[in-house]
Amino acid sequence: MSLIEILLSIPFIILCVWILFKAIETAKNSGYNDSYKNRNK
Repeated sequence: MSLIEILLSIPFIILCVWILFKAIETAKNSGYNDSYKNRNK
C-alpha cells in the first residue's frame, strides 16, 4: 500500500470504529434510557 492509500483509509477506519462503539453504547443504554424517559413523563 502507498502512503496516500493508508492516509485515506485512516478516517474510514476511525469512522467504522466510532459507529461500532456508538452502536454498542446505544444497545447497552437503550433499556435504561427507555425506563428513565418513561418515569419522567
